[in-house]
Amino acid sequence: MKTVFNCLIVLIVLIAFVGGGAWLTHKLTQRAHVKETQKEEAKKNLKVFQSEFKKINYEKLKEIIHAQHKTTDLPLSTEDLQKRTLALATLEKKYTKTHELYSLKCAQCHGKLGQGEITISNMATRMQPRPSPYQTPPLRKTQVWHSSFSVFVQSASKKNSLHLEPTGVEAIDKRTLQDLHMYLKSLTQ
Repeated sequence: MKTVFNCLIVLIVLIAFVGGGAWLTHKLTQRAHVKETQKEEAKKNLKVFQSEFKKINYEKLKEIIHAQHKTTDLPLSTEDLQKRTLALATLEKKYTKTHELYSLKCAQCHGKLGQGEITISNMATRMQPRPSPYQTPPLRKTQVWHSSFSVFVQSASKKNSLHLEPTGVEAIDKRTLQDLHMYLKSLTQ
């Protein structure tokens, strides 16, 4: 009787061990598949944006950006800040997910209203070499990103904005980026 009971316990433990191993293998495989899917999506998005990047004349863009910073580094007026505060209430409702994305990923440097003036240490990009530390300028409708989606994507890409998260905008799909571009254009009107 004891032997049968001991065999039964050993059998139950073996079944639990094998079942647990199978479950763990399934979960690890599932997690690896999700990560692989995310990597594939980022690669796909990067390929889409590379075609946009090829359209840009970098030397001309660099000249334009440096010329703009002579006037755009100035703080926003009180009137501009009030307009943006009013616009933000509408934009939060119209672009709910985009507002969340901006709040999580962009506002820490550009400010809730795109007012800038936030100090970033060790910030230098290929297109905007700056001494460190540096204060982000306000986002303005006169800046070149405002009129061109491809320039907007280029300026927010990891290779030009080293302070961004590891993937920059490459991990964000094109539709979401277009919404972010429209959100910022509306905020800076």
